[in-house]
Amino acid sequence: MKTLDQVEPRTPISSLPHSITAAGSYYLTANLTGVSGSNGITIEASDVTLDLNGFALIGVPGSLEAVAVPAARHNLAIRNGSVRDWGLDGVNALNADNSILAGLRAYRNGLEASFEDGLRVGQNSVVRDCTAEANGRFGIFADDGSTVTGCAASLNGDNGIVVSDYGVVSDCSAKENGFNGIKANLSSTVRGCSAFDNAWNGVDVGSYSTVRDCATYANDRTGVRANFGCTVIGCAAGSNAVDGIEVSQRCKVTDCSTAFNVGDGIEANRDCSIERNVCVGNGNFGDGAGVHTTNGPNVIDGNFVSGNDRGIDVDFGLRSSLIIRNRASNNGSNYEIVANNKVGVIVAAPNTTTAISGSVGGAGVGTTDPWANFSF
Repeated sequence: MKTLDQVEPRTPISSLPHSITAAGSYYLTANLTGVSGSNGITIEASDVTLDLNGFALIGVPGSLEAVAVPAARHNLAIRNGSVRDWGLDGVNALNADNSILAGLRAYRNGLEASFEDGLRVGQNSVVRDCTAEANGRFGIFADDGSTVTGCAASLNGDNGIVVSDYGVVSDCSAKENGFNGIKANLSSTVRGCSAFDNAWNGVDVGSYSTVRDCATYANDRTGVRANFGCTVIGCAAGSNAVDGIEVSQRCKVTDCSTAFNVGDGIEANRDCSIERNVCVGNGNFGDGAGVHTTNGPNVIDGNFVSGNDRGIDVDFGLRSSLIIRNRASNNGSNYEIVANNKVGVIVAAPNTTTAISGSVGGAGVGTTDPWANFSF
């Protein structure tokens, strides 16, 4: 014979408001509706697991937060259900560190005067497999050292997904949010994410961050914007209303593709390395270069630029940049480089005079210099 606690060693929650004051495991028994002027569930203990059990916490006009953690707690898990139509945050676990939010759907929270968030969690936490749509401010916010993975944020009033310092955002999507799609602060990593039609930048990261294998399209400003000391690698940025990729100082942009952005395909300031990128058709209905540097020194090496207003555009010569091994074709001007930069010889590759078939060779490329830039 087993006791009831052994058969179901969890505590049911069947009405709101409800306060959790002891560690343990709790679950909903049905969809529950809140009351005006109150939180739905308030967690006042550490080491709590709250399973919404596939049900919804439903707010009413004047309600506060679906799930609130009003003081510092640790080791919480909140999972598996919906939080919608609350006046403030859907889940506010910002005071909870070392915690998990999983399998949650946050919809239309924080639309009253305060404009709050869908989901919030504290430091060193994980948000996974969640969605946040049409919340008043941020869709998802995770504090320092947290990871957000497998999530989707759309139509939120401000940023879609935000991680603070030392965070990770992976395999997420952000579309049609009112500011940045994905915002990550100092020394963060954003990888494998997509950002579409956000009202500011698609992906925006703080200093010493990495953006890898992300796709950004049709954002109202820049596809990927990175601050001081960042690495951007393997990203695609197309049809953004300003630049495809914009980096600040001491950054690296490698193996990326940019196409049909209104401004530059890649814009960099100083002390940057811009290598092996493909930049096509930038300056689309605007003015832009394939690769554009506004200060120096920089290294621009091995890029292919085609169909841009300007192919390689280097504005600054007082601290010389190095421009080598690039290939430029069919740009308004293939190379616009001010004096005092270090430039590999620019070679106009000759056309073939006859058709080529079988093992017959071409006409050569006009140089054997391994550092040459080509114009064709």
